[in-house]
Amino acid sequence: MTQIPFAPISLSSAALAATLALPLSLAATQIEAQSQTTGGWQFTITPYLWASGQEGRVGAFENAPDTDIDLSFSDLLENLEFAAMVVGNARNGRWGITADVFYFAAATDGDIAADAFSGYEYDSTLTFVTVVGEYAVVDQPDTTLWLGAGARYWGVTNDLTLNPGTRPGGSFDGDDHWWDPVISVRGTTDLGARTFFTGALFTGGFGAGSESMVDAFAGVGYAFTPTTAGIAGYRYLAVDRDEGDFLYDVRLEGLMLGVRFQL
Repeated sequence: MTQIPFAPISLSSAALAATLALPLSLAATQIEAQSQTTGGWQFTITPYLWASGQEGRVGAFENAPDTDIDLSFSDLLENLEFAAMVVGNARNGRWGITADVFYFAAATDGDIAADAFSGYEYDSTLTFVTVVGEYAVVDQPDTTLWLGAGARYWGVTNDLTLNPGTRPGGSFDGDDHWWDPVISVRGTTDLGARTFFTGALFTGGFGAGSESMVDAFAGVGYAFTPTTAGIAGYRYLAVDRDEGDFLYDVRLEGLMLGVRFQL
């Protein structure tokens, strides 16, 4: 059996790590504190960039060995094809809904150090979508604290093509899709007239989809206007999925920047 000369750069999800990601619904941790009203729905939307690398162990193809990965943000960025990520939040009084949508697609190709195949092409995507219903246990003018519960959908695709050399070429795919139950806590507190601290913790899986999943963010924000704020912080995400021939046990972490708009 010809061994594939590269670790499925886990671009599959590394891609995700790779770049943007947002303060999950963190960044969306709106500064409600700064503009609260009573009654009626309020909405915020937060696009973001996550300068993350990825490390861990992955396996996606049948009868192929699992691979250790350690990829920097620049490694992932140079293989980027398309990325989109945004957090949205809606609240009415003490009740709210937060959604976090993340998509990353990457591709790479190259030569193989053997005559059996003349080269390879590798395409990978990572998608996760989180929806959480929330209740504000603390809802003060300068501080808000939300508890929530919901679910996160994960989708990872890997497509590998081996170009023919002395042996015929072939195509392989290693995909997986699963759901994780999720519980969350997030909050915001004012530090000054325009500055605030924001943070969030999402945890889930519990063996239902992933064995475990932790997604945490902490950062500070600055309100440019009553409806627009910039947020900068650090995000850490770890997920462990082991199902048949598919292994996705990775950690992603790095600086994150977002801009929150109140609609």
